[in-house]
Amino acid sequence: VELRDANGSIINLGDRNTITQRVSDSFNTPSNPALAPLLEELTEAVKVLLPKLDAETAEEAREDLTRLQEELQKEKPKRKWYSVSLEGLKAAAQNMGDIGAPVHKLAGEILKILG
Repeated sequence: VELRDANGSIINLGDRNTITQRVSDSFNTPSNPALAPLLEELTEAVKVLLPKLDAETAEEAREDLTRLQEELQKEKPKRKWYSVSLEGLKAAAQNMGDIGAPVHKLAGEILKILG
């Protein structure tokens, strides 16, 4: 898996599970100062989770995270799209016990911030 951290650095984890981190200064707004760190934590949590998922679920989780990052880069992100992505990540983590707990928790926190 290839991941990018909040600074744009690439992190490789293996084949066919690429996540591009798109956290930027645009998330560090006064109204949402906690969003960027939570997105970074979520990406790290998904990075840990992906190798434990079956191939199809891992691909869906990667796509959900990518869509979430892309949507939140927009000036006016659409709740419909970021909600679906966050719910998808929560679903992927749901039956994974302790390893999935951080993904589930962080996705819920981000959804609360986004309102």
